[in-house]
Amino acid sequence: MSCLCTKNGITDKKIIFVLLLTQDSNVMSKKRKKTVKTNTKIHKKSTDTHIKSSKKRTYEKLITASVILIACFILYGNTIPFGYTFDDKIVVTRNESTKAGFGGIKDILTRDAFSNYFGKKQNLVSGGRYRPLAAVTFALEWEFFAKKNEAGEEEGNPHISHIINILLYAFCCYLIFLIMSKILKNYNARSQLISISFVSAIIFAAHPVHTEVVANIKGRDEIMALIGSLSTVWLSIKYLETNKIKYIIWSGIVFFLSLMSKENSVTFIAVIPVLAYIFYKSPIKKCLVLSIPLIISLIIFMVIRHNILGDTTKVAPELMNNPFLEADTEQKYATIFLTWGHYLRLLFFPYTLTYDYYPYHISLTKMTNPVVWGILAVYGAFVFIAIKGLIKRTLTGFALILYLATFSIVSNFFFPIGAFMNERFIFFSSLAFAILAAYFFSLLINKTGKTVAIAILTTVLGLYSIKTISRNRVWESDYTLFTTDVKTSEGSAFGNLTAGKQYLFKAGKLENEEEKEKYLNLAIKHLTKAVTIHEEYANGLFFLSEAYFKYKKDIPKTIEYLERLVKLTPAEAEINYRLGALIGKYTKDRKKSIYYLERTKKLDPKHKMLNKTLGALYFNERMYKKSLNCFLEHIKTNPDDVEIYKHLSVIYAKLNNEEMSQKMEVKYNLMLKKEKNKQPKKQNNAG
Repeated sequence: MSCLCTKNGITDKKIIFVLLLTQDSNVMSKKRKKTVKTNTKIHKKSTDTHIKSSKKRTYEKLITASVILIACFILYGNTIPFGYTFDDKIVVTRNESTKAGFGGIKDILTRDAFSNYFGKKQNLVSGGRYRPLAAVTFALEWEFFAKKNEAGEEEGNPHISHIINILLYAFCCYLIFLIMSKILKNYNARSQLISISFVSAIIFAAHPVHTEVVANIKGRDEIMALIGSLSTVWLSIKYLETNKIKYIIWSGIVFFLSLMSKENSVTFIAVIPVLAYIFYKSPIKKCLVLSIPLIISLIIFMVIRHNILGDTTKVAPELMNNPFLEADTEQKYATIFLTWGHYLRLLFFPYTLTYDYYPYHISLTKMTNPVVWGILAVYGAFVFIAIKGLIKRTLTGFALILYLATFSIVSNFFFPIGAFMNERFIFFSSLAFAILAAYFFSLLINKTGKTVAIAILTTVLGLYSIKTISRNRVWESDYTLFTTDVKTSEGSAFGNLTAGKQYLFKAGKLENEEEKEKYLNLAIKHLTKAVTIHEEYANGLFFLSEAYFKYKKDIPKTIEYLERLVKLTPAEAEINYRLGALIGKYTKDRKKSIYYLERTKKLDPKHKMLNKTLGALYFNERMYKKSLNCFLEHIKTNPDDVEIYKHLSVIYAKLNNEEMSQKMEVKYNLMLKKEKNKQPKKQNNAG
């Protein structure tokens, strides 16, 4: 038989085929189940690994944040007991808007920073000052933490302010770590605590050049501006990683707040696209997109700033606010280039620090100075390496672009900043130095091994820390700051003025005559040096006149300095009055005395003691009608001045007005009797 048939007509071959097919299907099903089971295990294992890895990263970040926070408190914890110092009076202790707490915030946001201190607009420095955000935090601190002193007067709490500065500084350092960790994934070592990210953050934290920013409460504007700039960088990175438009929007908002802290943040409009191009290999178009919200924020800020400050190009011609006032063009630019070298010295060897770079701590120089050309060569090399690094997308290139961009705004080259230089001006740019130093450390590990590299790093950080902690002590008070730094800034007119004032104030508080004389002589020494360096230094001349009059009782010297001062400030009523009163009392030149007192009357007719003093001089010059008018004006505001009525009685007699003379005599006697009755009677202790 060629084939077998079933009842339904299905052949044996078909049955065999179906059976084989079913068997294969079962085998495939078992394989699939096994594969699914295996894949599930792999996925579960992968998920567990990811969770463990995520937890590990979170743990490492927490440890790093804790290390940075502790380091910052170790470095700056000794500033917490300090008081307000130096420029703190401008933004806190003598700033009426700050001291109004919540009520002063509107004024802070709508007025020049100097207006809230002086009470009116002051064109003291080029560009004006509009940095309200940090000032708002000071107002909030005053609202919540101000306390009353023994006299019942409300005063701020500098200790809280110092703690807040340290916390903000620590956060700033941690932001550096986070951003560097993001952009340097390929560079970082296995251990978080020896990575470029961590080392750059910790070098930045320990660098002694930052003491002025952190230890001086006013320096908070620098810290907040850098926090804002770094936060903008972070948000821009998030956009590059996710393409979510919300990060672009937030970057613009945060950048605006950064500008409201301090204008230096503007340089990050250039820094952020460069970062995207080098580390994320973003196309140029996408890099430029990152700048759009920042440019919009800048335009809004500049409009607000201009509406509040107005024209800020006109500056009072005073050497302390325009250090190049006495320099020609060659001297100006040669000295600017010289300061660029001083900034590099501060970054590499921050040994000699001072708050004071006023004229002429740094002397004017010329382009014939070979040091100037050496500095220009170094900066030229920076530009070359930066451009080459940009093309090749290197870390070194980015760091140098960061340095040059942030340094440009404080360099004095593009526009004046009101000083030769300052240590706080290098705060932003020092981040580039910290990055390069950390990168060098990573190269050192590869070349010498961890042990040697860590030993070198530990030594550097140790020296930095010792210098930072010791330097902080200088910022304890105005006295410690000014009398210490004058030894470094010997050629500074401002430094000698401030030191002289502190010695003068101290002399005034001492009872021991020998000690008082010692500090008085120190005061006169420094004040004299201040007006020698800057002959037209009005403040120096004023305090010299104070020293010679109040303490030395040297009238000729007092008059000498007041005469020099009145030539510089002819519109100052009080200076004219002091000079006129002294000449009238201690010399025979009554006409000269009257000249200055009459000038005072034109400048300030309501001066409290003017009419009494001028009336007496007119009387001595037999100008009785003028004397009478002055005394009558005086009693309008000083009706209880008893002796004036005696003078009036005599003057009326001289003018042959016996009735008024007797009337004034009666008035005088009644008031004199009244005064005597007010005096407490002596107790009779006789038994």
